[in-house]
Amino acid sequence: MLSTFYEFFVYNSTKYSPFQSGITYEGHIMARRCAITGKGPLTGNNVSHANNKTKRRQLPNLRSVKITLEDGTTKRVRVAASTLRTMKKKAALEAATV
Repeated sequence: MLSTFYEFFVYNSTKYSPFQSGITYEGHIMARRCAITGKGPLTGNNVSHANNKTKRRQLPNLRSVKITLEDGTTKRVRVAASTLRTMKKKAALEAATV
């Protein structure tokens, strides 16, 4: 399934800062979530040498890519970098077996 998505992706480098309160897209705040796998932020603790614990968030490494739909239009989607890597691997394996 992921390899079929990969055929439509075009890489597009974007500036992404984990310290932004939210990324705006057409006036809406977008969630920090992968559009394909649904990966999102994780929470946990920073633990110091003195065993002090403070809350922290681990954000996914999201990249903005363009999708070309069947009708020829393009749409921008936020996808995790690990998902792009998996799709590239699946596409290479599929191409090698054909």
